[in-house]
Amino acid sequence: FDQEDTITFANQAYCDLMGKERSQVVGRSLWEFINQKNHRSVREHLAVIKTTGEARDYTNWLQDAKGENRWFEWTDHPVRDHQGHIVEYQSVGHDMTQRKQLENELEEKRNLLDSMFHSIQDGISILNPDLTIRDVNKSLYKLYEYAAPLAGKKCYEVYHNRSEPCEVCPTIQALQNKTTCMEIIPLRIEGQQKGWLEIFAYPLLHHETGEVEGVVEF
Repeated sequence: FDQEDTITFANQAYCDLMGKERSQVVGRSLWEFINQKNHRSVREHLAVIKTTGEARDYTNWLQDAKGENRWFEWTDHPVRDHQGHIVEYQSVGHDMTQRKQLENELEEKRNLLDSMFHSIQDGISILNPDLTIRDVNKSLYKLYEYAAPLAGKKCYEVYHNRSEPCEVCPTIQALQNKTTCMEIIPLRIEGQQKGWLEIFAYPLLHHETGEVEGVVEF
């Protein structure tokens, strides 16, 4: 497209996508083929290119000939004449609809798992192999909120007010044996013993190597 945003060339793939003959695309305004909802973001994108003269990438969606929304990753860069003046712009798009759908599905699954994780009434802690807390659910967080933030600290530091690992630790056993282990250990809140806990430690194994990547305590 040229400096006035008039389309000067469109390949067959783009014409097929829009359900148009090439003669119905070339010579028309670029904005006729961009959904009104995307006009502002695309104008801002093009304004940067026209100001800086540098290529830029961006992602947006358009409606194809069937009325379906398809996501594209575009690379726009200026085309210059022999004197170095910008005469038009070339926009190359890669259909990323399938990837976008997969990303949305993964995000939905992550949200579901996160909701389940925090809805469980029993305390759950996810630890790294070095006994650093990676994450806790809301139930456990409420018990140890006074020590927040919990993530990044050692489990024995937060849960047992110690400077070194506990002598009896189901997580260390799970790391060594790569199996679920259980121990009954003291429940300490703010350094004071408040009761006893039956703790299970479940190792998280890499699906290919079988190496322990972490441990779930519950």
